[in-house]
Amino acid sequence: MKIPDKSKCINKVILLGRCVSEANLKPLNNTHFTTFIMVTNELRRTKSNEIVKRSDFHKVFVYQPFLAKKAHDLITKG
Repeated sequence: MKIPDKSKCINKVILLGRCVSEANLKPLNNTHFTTFIMVTNELRRTKSNEIVKRSDFHKVFVYQPFLAKKAHDLITKG
């Protein structure tokens, strides 16, 4: 079984949350990529009927040049 080239793999994830950092455009060889941190929240009810809030922080990387530039221009903290 041949392992696919990582540059040809596509991963699609949909996160609904808030950006807790500004989008940073960084150089990479002859192109650029964008990074930002996003927080998602989950509310759950325990057996004793208490509501528990859990927050997860996600460091997001956008490597495709067009999307990296677009993400940098559109994403703001808050």
